[in-house]
Amino acid sequence: MVVNYVAEMSNAHVLALAKDSLRLAAYGDADIVATLWTAATGSYHRLCGGATNGTAWFQEVSDLCKAGLERTDVLVADANAYARFRERVVTEIDELEPVLTQAIAENGWMDVPDAVLALRMCATDVSPELAFRFALRVIIEYSCEIERDRYKKFEQLGREFCYGEYVVSRAAFLVH
Repeated sequence: MVVNYVAEMSNAHVLALAKDSLRLAAYGDADIVATLWTAATGSYHRLCGGATNGTAWFQEVSDLCKAGLERTDVLVADANAYARFRERVVTEIDELEPVLTQAIAENGWMDVPDAVLALRMCATDVSPELAFRFALRVIIEYSCEIERDRYKKFEQLGREFCYGEYVVSRAAFLVH
């Protein structure tokens, strides 16, 4: 899957994936990383158990990206990037906790009980921007209804993170 992505995508997309992968591989807590990935992708790409743990898998992804990049000297995952957003993203995650916890508990075939903790850890210890993208994926994966005011906050964060128009709007169908 990653090999095909690297071969087909622009250098900018591969570089973005490489940076995200480096951040996650460097985090060090393989279980938290696997929980983030599992919550965001559902049961389709589980990393828990098995031979590959979360950090090892993201290191492998990073290595595949490096091999596909024209220049690797630009591959630096700034640990302090987006630090000014940390508190806002953690607040959004905390406010989503009841909805996420209920949706996860009600969906037995995609049970990821530590998803909210993993999102919070990602926001505080890895990258608030990456945690926000994971949170959006989890909301979509578990079909969590979100209030219009919260969605407006998500749109504002998306603009401040310089996201394209479809990153946040993919969750628009969940607004009630």
